[in-house]
Amino acid sequence: MNIVSRKFVVILMVWVPGFLFVPGCSIGYSFQAVSGQMKIVTSREPVDKLLATPDLDPGLRARLVLSQRVLEFAQAEILLPGNGSYRSYVDTGRPYVVWNVFAAPEFSLSPEAWCFPVAGCVAYRGYFKQQTAEKFAGKLKADGKDVHVAGIPAYSTLGWFRDPLLNTMLPMSDIAFAGLLFHELTHQVLYVKDHTAFNEAFATTVELEALRRWVDAEGVFMPNRAAGVERRDQVRELLRQLRRQLKKLYASDLSESAKRERKAAVFRDVHAEYETRADIWQANSTIPVRKPYGALMAQGLNNASLAAIAAYDNYVPAFQRLLVAACGYDLVCFYAAVENMTRLTKADRKARLSELLADAELFSVTKKSRR
Repeated sequence: MNIVSRKFVVILMVWVPGFLFVPGCSIGYSFQAVSGQMKIVTSREPVDKLLATPDLDPGLRARLVLSQRVLEFAQAEILLPGNGSYRSYVDTGRPYVVWNVFAAPEFSLSPEAWCFPVAGCVAYRGYFKQQTAEKFAGKLKADGKDVHVAGIPAYSTLGWFRDPLLNTMLPMSDIAFAGLLFHELTHQVLYVKDHTAFNEAFATTVELEALRRWVDAEGVFMPNRAAGVERRDQVRELLRQLRRQLKKLYASDLSESAKRERKAAVFRDVHAEYETRADIWQANSTIPVRKPYGALMAQGLNNASLAAIAAYDNYVPAFQRLLVAACGYDLVCFYAAVENMTRLTKADRKARLSELLADAELFSVTKKSRR
């Protein structure tokens, strides 16, 4: 599943009697966000009631049954909240629940940020209508920004509402669907304002660990899972290398025209490398290979999409190192250690994550050298 199109935390609004108040945002944007969320809240149907319906679509029934098993596992084994979230269902009537717009300067990987009550500053703006999202993206492009628009199948309200299951989740594989629920519930465990990369990497780490345990507990036979994880990790490392190249380029003394030319060449090289690897993956497989980040690569990378990926990827090895090395896979220990980091200043928190990243990289290099 394309990580950028997985989901992002909902922008929560503050209701002031008679007014919608969102600092730095237009009334129009505030209205569409609040009205879109309220439509979802008022459209929820209890899962138990739906499952009692004799003529319920078999595919929907199977997904609802699976969701309830995942929720029980999440609460009992992963220590995630059992607060009524995902015990209801909403058919939005569209392929995605929201479309998120990401933007970054032409010569920077630092994403544009928009600030909201409760959620703090986040590196995207979400719209319940694709046309409105594309219109806003067009304005940013006209200002010379790199822009990425992603359809999002789910989001979290951080426990402020009992989030429902959505029709937009149905096309996912069972594993991706379970992972999404684990990820979204993790946002209700812990959320730090103004630090998207921290929040998303923490949730992704819990998601991956929960899936590992879920697959074992369910006895799911996935002979190609290890190869899929390896392919995903290869692409993530390729994109990390790309970000390092671009950061060096953007910090150089080259003229803007030279940077622009070199930037285009770097992106072409990465796409070519990706396709070469994809050919190798397929040549070594007897079944069709699902290419990690395939949809994103087909769209074409830019600074905005790279920044969005980084929000999920950058700190995952650091959190995984904390989970394994410091806590021995004990989730109580892990959650407590992560909560301790939330009490640090943002600068100190990033420094701690950098230490863990360096340790994770050293461990990875040592492990490879022993093979």
